[in-house]
Amino acid sequence: YPESIDYALMRARAQVHYAASESAAVKQFERRVRDDPESAAAQYGLALALSAAGRHTEALPLADGLFSLNPHKLLYVGAYAELLTAAGKHDQALTLLERQLLLNPENAPLSMLYATVLTQNAEYDIAEMVLQRQSQIRSHDVDVWYDLAEVSGLAGNIVGVHRARAEYYALHGAYTKAIQHLEYARRLVSQSDTQLHAKLEQRITDLRTELRSAQS
Repeated sequence: YPESIDYALMRARAQVHYAASESAAVKQFERRVRDDPESAAAQYGLALALSAAGRHTEALPLADGLFSLNPHKLLYVGAYAELLTAAGKHDQALTLLERQLLLNPENAPLSMLYATVLTQNAEYDIAEMVLQRQSQIRSHDVDVWYDLAEVSGLAGNIVGVHRARAEYYALHGAYTKAIQHLEYARRLVSQSDTQLHAKLEQRITDLRTELRSAQS
């Protein structure tokens, strides 16, 4: 059976990633485009390879062409946004992702990419909100909590850093470290913020229960 276009695109992406060098990837996909000029996977791979090699002026027209052919294919959207970002065109990448997220508001890969571009554009508060939403939807995804801790630090939200790190460690079974981070957070929160204090106390209690269960 012929492979699906999505599989072919992901395979091309992997081949670029694991190529011996950026120039080797460019040569490989230039050859594939010459052999089959109509191949979307070959063009996609070449765009990624050119971008990785820093040849953005050549990569972007290829990505733009693929995106224009099928602007709703998420692999094209993601690749185009990544290539725009790599070329320093953050505003264009953000506009593209915002438009797509209106259509697919809970899409995880697009949301994570959106947060990455926002962070690179020093829009830390918005990136933090995006990742906080993802942490609610995908509370068992360690990557979300890791990224949230990083961007919370950049946004100056130290309590948020400790809360995100606590969940990251809890997912790895490191309950003692997780509890320590929540205790740090609790010490930083004003006594007048009774609601947040209550949430932190409850989470500490839950994690102590999980720790006892793991040790038994």
